[in-house]
Amino acid sequence: MVTLESNMRLFRRLDRLYWLIWLLYPVTLWLSVHSILDTAALRDIMKPNPAGCFESLPLPANFSLSGKMVYWSLFASAHAFFVAMLVVVHTAIRRFAKGDVFVLKTLHSVRQLGMLIVGWAVYQLAFNNLMAYGLFVTGDLQGYHADYEVDVPTLAVGLFVLTFKFILERAVTLQEDVDLTI
Repeated sequence: MVTLESNMRLFRRLDRLYWLIWLLYPVTLWLSVHSILDTAALRDIMKPNPAGCFESLPLPANFSLSGKMVYWSLFASAHAFFVAMLVVVHTAIRRFAKGDVFVLKTLHSVRQLGMLIVGWAVYQLAFNNLMAYGLFVTGDLQGYHADYEVDVPTLAVGLFVLTFKFILERAVTLQEDVDLTI
């Protein structure tokens, strides 16, 4: 039988794991940036290079200054989304570790997470179009074609989390009513 104390221990372990994630995030971010800038490593990955296809790919290292500014500003905004999601999930796990599972503060974190996931699905569409259009305007891409493909699975997960939040909120309200009547 799973007890409340064993669940709280699990959430305390998850809290420590999230601190490890926070420590490793700058390293993974640096590795991501380094892999984008290292064109020699990309050439090694792309071997063999039939018909000079590698040279025709738009690489951030080869962009103009304005193209690099567009690329890196949108890159930073995408990582800001990831950091926001990590903050919300870590906050919720810390609350769970304290035993605050079915309280309205925790449900607020669940709502924030759902909104961020839905926002991420919409942001991806805007991000792809802004990136392509910005690079087209700066002359780093030869043509621009709008992308209308919404990330439906991510959107569905976000809507599921929001729906789940409303169900949990109703359960918390009912539980508070029962506690007040007893």
